[in-house]
Amino acid sequence: MVHPLLSAQCQCWAKTPYHIGGVYFLLLGVFTLTGGFTNSSIFDRLYNVLLRPLFGGSSIPPQGAPRRFGCAIGGFMYMASGAVFLLGFPAAAYGLAAFMIVFALIAGITQWCFASTLYKFFFAKK
Repeated sequence: MVHPLLSAQCQCWAKTPYHIGGVYFLLLGVFTLTGGFTNSSIFDRLYNVLLRPLFGGSSIPPQGAPRRFGCAIGGFMYMASGAVFLLGFPAAAYGLAAFMIVFALIAGITQWCFASTLYKFFFAKK
């Protein structure tokens, strides 16, 4: 018996000629990685330019080292998921992506970021 995650029905969208699942996660990783090397991620810029004026919110300030570290980890995890997808190991790719999605969801709901906490643990002055 084949596990549902490994069944042909579950993965048919990922077996398109362009391997859209792997490409999607690679692109998501690149976009997330921008926040690891700049003062704001592409998502922050999109919010500041497109959504903030619509809803009257405040601008997202430049990010510090803990958030850049978190964006870099997230970007690499998403890109790893995409690469593993393209290499033909969908179960491992789903695992990496699910890990990132869960931690991104926690950060979005609670404003607590695991990667920022990890940064502070390793690099904060004692």
